[in-house]
Amino acid sequence: MILIGTKKLAIEHARHAIALDPDDSFCQVVAGHLTSLLEGNPHQAMSMFDLALSLDQNNALGWATSGVTLSYLGRGEEAMLRFRNAFKLSPFDTLNFTWWTGAGIACFVSGNYDEAVSWLQKARHVNPHFIATLRILAASLALAGQEDEARVVGAELLALDQNFSVDGFVSWYPFVRSEDKLALKSGLFIAGLPR
Repeated sequence: MILIGTKKLAIEHARHAIALDPDDSFCQVVAGHLTSLLEGNPHQAMSMFDLALSLDQNNALGWATSGVTLSYLGRGEEAMLRFRNAFKLSPFDTLNFTWWTGAGIACFVSGNYDEAVSWLQKARHVNPHFIATLRILAASLALAGQEDEARVVGAELLALDQNFSVDGFVSWYPFVRSEDKLALKSGLFIAGLPR
């Protein structure tokens, strides 16, 4: 989990950047992502993403991060359209592993756990230490019936974050729908992660 002071500082810097140039698409995207992930306000973030994409329709980062936020809202199919747009705009982006993780989250909230696993394994292959991938991958594998592999990924996650707990993580993760939070919690428990 991000330290509270660091979280607050990141949000302050993003808001200051917007104050300096409200027409900067990149600044709107970063502020939107922080508003969604760190402040847990995906509805407000979507208005920032909409503004960012109206300023620059070729902003691949904007398409991808707004897809993540749509996933938090439980709008997985709509999110996948945004990810596909990002992939077309920047197919060789160095951040693609984060976007593949986002696509996995979109599939997760749609209940397509096998497809979620496919995207998340792709992300894990490129960056095996990206904790955001491992958390959703462990839950997706468990809910797809691949419990042994889910436990392997759960162990990898704990090796990187010894303080990880399911309740702690789910308490701050910005899923809006209760069914998504319950599925995440259930999958993580099946993967052998501590309460």
